[in-house]
Amino acid sequence: MTLGEFEEALASGAARVRIELIGDGLVARRVVVGHADDLAAAEGIESRIAGMEIIGADGVMTLMLGDLQVAFDPETRFSAGDDELGFEQFVDRVEAALSEGFEPFVEAERSAPDQPQGPADASFLARALRLSEEGEGPAIGINIDVENLQLNTTPQDGEPDGWINVLGLSIELRVSDGVTELATREADVSDLVEFEGFVHSVDFEAGSFTFTDGTVVKITDETQIFETDSDVQLLSLEAVHAALQQGHDVVAWGGGELESVEPRTIVALELFFAIHRDGGGGDQDFVEFEGYVTSVNFEDHSFTLTNGTIVKITEHTELIASGEGESLMSLEAVAAALDAGHDVIAYGAAEVGSTEPLTITALEVYFVIAN
Repeated sequence: MTLGEFEEALASGAARVRIELIGDGLVARRVVVGHADDLAAAEGIESRIAGMEIIGADGVMTLMLGDLQVAFDPETRFSAGDDELGFEQFVDRVEAALSEGFEPFVEAERSAPDQPQGPADASFLARALRLSEEGEGPAIGINIDVENLQLNTTPQDGEPDGWINVLGLSIELRVSDGVTELATREADVSDLVEFEGFVHSVDFEAGSFTFTDGTVVKITDETQIFETDSDVQLLSLEAVHAALQQGHDVVAWGGGELESVEPRTIVALELFFAIHRDGGGGDQDFVEFEGYVTSVNFEDHSFTLTNGTIVKITEHTELIASGEGESLMSLEAVAAALDAGHDVIAYGAAEVGSTEPLTITALEVYFVIAN
């Protein structure tokens, strides 16, 4: 990625960047621009701890990375390696290490704000703090926009090409002299998003359809539409539109690449259509779901996904431990993880209750902490 491409990417809107620094100085070794889905992930700082101060029930850590100050409180989730810690246990470990001349490495996380934080705003209240014996080096993962980028249009000898201004720090970009590498995170299988829901409408001109939750799915020459076990095969937008006009409920599912977050737009790579049985003759008894959890509703015994789908939990729902990542086995555990700044993924199978908004009752569900 060139500096011009980096500026162009930020001019089109906010982006998640991971800034890896050289030592504890303010020179970027590598800046990686993430995908649109990354904007919702937790923001973080990785650095060694230079000092700590406890003020009443709260605390402030000073990091070696730019003397950044990270605040924490009793609501913060603490850990060391695989061990969960309490507030006092965490403080005791850090103070013991500092008194012996060690600077422990910490990863501080918080939920991403709705808008990128102002360049001069240095505040950071950690919702999760993890101690480790050794980190990969100082780094910042944060959402930025064009306001956080300052270019040096006429650099003199020895001057940087520009600066990324975040958390009150000015981090040098030295692309011209080969010190700083700018890159985008390469897409792989894990970057592909799955989708599923009821089709609300078809747009022939745009070559797309829209789910009841507002998600837009585009069909291109690269999209593969597969047959299903349904008695009526829907293998085109024309067939889907005709089924909708006849009063059928049409379910679509598949996988693709996320093009934008607002509105949520996915370019389908593989796609399936079927007529839902309750709408006139398909064989779909249930739908599969997967996505990031945004909130928990204890009164309704439900949780909501990023696409707006409401998933209800009943006494018949089976909570299953996943084979990958840290599993959560209750809505209370999910809520605690969200409060601690973690991203929680939920997936499973469910029966459809209503379509506006899409409300489903889970038959089985897996909750996994994604970071």
